[in-house]
Amino acid sequence: MALEPALSLHRRIQELLLGFSRGISASLSVAGALESLCAEVNDLFGTRRVSVWIHYRRARELALSGSSDRAYAAAATRVLTESDTIPARGLRLDSPQFLSPAPDGERILVAPLRGWRRALGTVVLEGEPRELEEGPFVDAIYDFGRQFSFALENVQLLEEVIQQRRLLEDTFNSLIDLVVVTDNSTRVVQMNDAFAAGWQFQASRHRPSARGPGQSGHRGMGGSVRRGVKNNRSGAAFSAGDLGADSPDHRRSSRRDLCRDGDAADQPRG
Repeated sequence: MALEPALSLHRRIQELLLGFSRGISASLSVAGALESLCAEVNDLFGTRRVSVWIHYRRARELALSGSSDRAYAAAATRVLTESDTIPARGLRLDSPQFLSPAPDGERILVAPLRGWRRALGTVVLEGEPRELEEGPFVDAIYDFGRQFSFALENVQLLEEVIQQRRLLEDTFNSLIDLVVVTDNSTRVVQMNDAFAAGWQFQASRHRPSARGPGQSGHRGMGGSVRRGVKNNRSGAAFSAGDLGADSPDHRRSSRRDLCRDGDAADQPRG
């Protein structure tokens, strides 16, 4: 392949993969980004169909995850990695290769997708390329497979991190114990559901009531707690002091509540 066409094709591949990464960032949909990428690669090389098969290690399967042919992609096909199917055979290759032609005599190029010490899947291109000989076509797909593997592995790692974070948050919120996390400045950065529910209950007990002239109600910690819980749920950090645990009003209010509770306990029951 001449130098200029090769560089132009290399830049075009980079642009496609950049669009793939941006598409995932914008939509958070891997399936939609894969479908768009397959369609663009198919248009770039002029083949009949381009498909991406993703490797699921635990299930030992390859799943059809994107294709330039929407009807073909709708089949949601899965094959075993030990099978003799074309996607599974491509997973065991070291570089792109033309495999046995289809029953209609159409040539099929399969490229393995490999990340750091693991197989990610395969890319299957069906049909003859437009304006490219066999050698340059294989070289271009090798370049595409190498760059696509890097982008795909980053996406999968990001998905794993998000799933682990969701699992951690679910576990954190499922605790019945009251848990609050503060930073070095004693600002509350996270609380579990049980802690938030407990403070909201305390806020309702200490909420100021309407009183007439000359009557004063204790301020307590209700307003600060409600503001604090609300701010925390919106993602903003607030000071542990905002919870009212150390405020003079809260200590006086707590003593009055304790005295009232004690007086009520000492009263004879009828």
